[in-house]
Amino acid sequence: MAGATRRHGARCRRLVPPSTGTAGALAQPRRACSTGEGEAANDGGYDVLSNTLAWRSLLAAARLVEALGEDERAQRYRAAASRIREAVNRQLRDPDGWRAVAWNWGYGHESLAPVFTAADVADYDLSSLTSDERTLAEMTYRRQLGRCPNRTCVRAVGYGQAFLAQTALLLDDLETAATLLETVAALGYDARRSPYLVPEGIAVSPDGRRWYRTGDLGNAVHQAEVLKALALVAGVERGPAGVRLLPRLPERWETLEVVGWPVPGGALTLRVTRQSATLRYELTTPVRTSLRAGPLPENAAIRVNGTTYDGPTVTAGGARWMWIAPLEAGQHLIEVTAS
Repeated sequence: MAGATRRHGARCRRLVPPSTGTAGALAQPRRACSTGEGEAANDGGYDVLSNTLAWRSLLAAARLVEALGEDERAQRYRAAASRIREAVNRQLRDPDGWRAVAWNWGYGHESLAPVFTAADVADYDLSSLTSDERTLAEMTYRRQLGRCPNRTCVRAVGYGQAFLAQTALLLDDLETAATLLETVAALGYDARRSPYLVPEGIAVSPDGRRWYRTGDLGNAVHQAEVLKALALVAGVERGPAGVRLLPRLPERWETLEVVGWPVPGGALTLRVTRQSATLRYELTTPVRTSLRAGPLPENAAIRVNGTTYDGPTVTAGGARWMWIAPLEAGQHLIEVTAS
């Protein structure tokens, strides 16, 4: 990894204190501001997305080598991840104002990478972020919303609308998530040809009355980012701790249905319905799992398989949620109502 990156010298020196030594990033004690050669980095710039992928990958690699008994290498990987991670945070806290590097991505939503990449490492509730990073992520999210008039950032669908929708979901801003997902569905749909393929971009007239799909139709990257957003709505998380369910039903949506979702031991089915002030979860699972129910109404009453349930709540997105656990393999009915 170190040999494949270069130094973006001027910006690094401003954001991260320099060090002596000329070896690669893993060997240098303090400089951690790496550049990439992909689109996100505009072929040689420093960008938040590439560096966030780097520090998350290093932490994952550390777990792998640690399992092989290579503790010293794991320690080096974690130290390098920590340096890159702090460089990302400093970049986002830059008092001069964060600037997008990828000129052709349009919006700068790659700055939200610390949030939306969490889902790639089985972290659907952002527990891998520190309290300060969570605050920084929410500030970055609000800034990016301001760059998305009418919640329409579809010039680059995956890097625009989908990145923002994923972040809205993971931050439990379900009202904004609903608008972002409904907009990309409406503008991306074309009954005449391949109606459900996601285009690379969508051109929208200033008055919003006309639009057409641009670039590659079914571009794999953009298609994948929209599908990832929909997967976050379903909320089936598979990680080292097993299977957890964090369904997020956007505002105004009445039904979410997950059928045959692969999990260890078989396939999982989940149906979430909202009717008046009642949330209803119907679950069939082949493995033990847990489910985060909510957002909870005031004075919420929760019943699990007909029995009153009470447990600790967590706050996210300005709302309260409750973990229902354990849910053993089998069928379960969970009902949340306002008492």
